Amino acid sequence: VNIVTLADTIVRQQHLGYSGNYTHAIPIPTLLDAIGLTVKQLDEIAQQLVTRIEPRAQALGLGQSSSDDLYRQALVRANGELARMTDQLAARNRKLSVRAKFFEALSAFHGELRPDAPPATVLFAVAQTATAVLDTPAAAAFSIGPSGGAETLVVSRQGDVIQRGVVEIASRGESGEASASIDLLTTASGDGPIRPAGVEMEWLTAAVAPRMGGASLYWIALVADGVCIGGVVWGASHEEPTRLSHQYTELTALAGGWSLALRTCQIREESRILNEQLAEANRRLIGAQEEIMRARM
Repeated sequence: VNIVTLADTIVRQQHLGYSGNYTHAIPIPTLLDAIGLTVKQLDEIAQQLVTRIEPRAQALGLGQSSSDDLYRQALVRANGELARMTDQLAARNRKLSVRAKFFEALSAFHGELRPDAPPATVLFAVAQTATAVLDTPAAAAFSIGPSGGAETLVVSRQGDVIQRGVVEIASRGESGEASASIDLLTTASGDGPIRPAGVEMEWLTAAVAPRMGGASLYWIALVADGVCIGGVVWGASHEEPTRLSHQYTELTALAGGWSLALRTCQIREESRILNEQLAEANRRLIGAQEEIMRARM
């Protein structure tokens, strides 16, 4: 059994014939030890293999191939296998390169943030990271506040702040809260995180479009607890979703990191505002109590 296994391994290594399987389950040194052969003896056998196979193949009616033909066929198969393995390695290298780029971008993003970073700092870090991973000259990051306005920051690839401000979300309900636009932000769907900036985003794209390049605008929603809390907008060609289609997994993970940082910042900012409002209410209450006491006296 060991001899047959070793013979099968040798002919598969030299691509003689077609076994349908080019893997080597048992290491050759293990087979040599079991049989009692040396590596030198194996090399001598391998050198004579094609010459020894030729007359046996003819006797079995497997063709009239000469030694040169057998060598040529073996080389063709070996080259084909090598090309296939090269393509696989190239694809893996490309995938690893993309993941390394996103890992570095995410590390840089978290490295720029302090635990008490204000919203503007978080938005700057988001936009700066987006320009790197999306390979775009500029990107806009926005955060939807409790009042319905969107704090927006446009940052260039070089790290310059091109535009900043608060953009009002156009569509509002009777109560004054943002309604239709926010619903569309939350429920927008697609095959990946990248979405065309359509009519539901006109309230924002109208403000940032002059700073964006490209024929079309795209965006990635930043979501927390099923609600859109912000996003990233950039300009690109019509083929942008196709160009980034193989990076959807990495972009989704990165968007999750952006969302977590932005939501943490929003909660901290909302708490600060509530504390200020509570302090102001206490001051008014104390003032009212003092007025009551003076009135009684």
